[in-house]
Parts: sequence; structure tokens; C-alpha cells
Amino acid sequence: MMDAWFQKSDFEGDDFQVSGEADALAKWQAIDIAEADALMTNLEEQGDDFCPWGISFYNEDGIQIHIWRESQENDTYGVRISKNAKENTIDDVPVAMVPVMIKTFYSKWSTLLP
Repeated sequence: MMDAWFQKSDFEGDDFQVSGEADALAKWQAIDIAEADALMTNLEEQGDDFCPWGISFYNEDGIQIHIWRESQENDTYGVRISKNAKENTIDDVPVAMVPVMIKTFYSKWSTLLP
């Protein structure tokens, strides 16, 4: 089992574990994106502190993939792969590419770090 977490825009979060690629994809697909976006929009409109909602997964080598909502209007996400001081951030990832990024993370993670 590998560590993972989901953080809502109000900074509340849930820690959980995944068993690998299929489990991580299921967690991603289970996110109620409309609900997560609505909370972020409401907090922003009220002038409250908020952060883009996001989800993170770690693999067996301690490398993290973090996916966060970048633009509701364009339906895009930011994706960061990191371990220690090495990281690679990709902006403007279309929603359809997020599952591909998760699959690549679990199968070819070493190609994603600089």
C-alpha cells in the first residue's frame, strides 16, 4: 500500500492508501469535481482563504505525483512529479490527460523527473 491524500479548497483533507495504478485511477475518478470546484469558487467569492483542491499519490520509491485544479474555465490541472529536491511541473494539463499522467507515473515514473 502507498500513501495518498486529497485536499479540499478549505484546507481539509483525507489521507488514505492506494495499492497501485488502478486504485489511484479509481480514487481520481471518484472525485466529485463539480462539488470540489463549487467549494473553491464559493471560498474565493467570499474572500476566504482557499487553495486549489488537489490529490497526491506516492509510489513505492517515495516519488509523489500531485494533481491540482488549475483552471475551471479551461478544465485544466497542474501536475507536479517530485522527490526530494527534484521536481517537474506541467501546467495546463487537459482533464482527459490526467489519467494518462497517473498511469505513466506508476509505470514509467523515472522518465518524469529531470
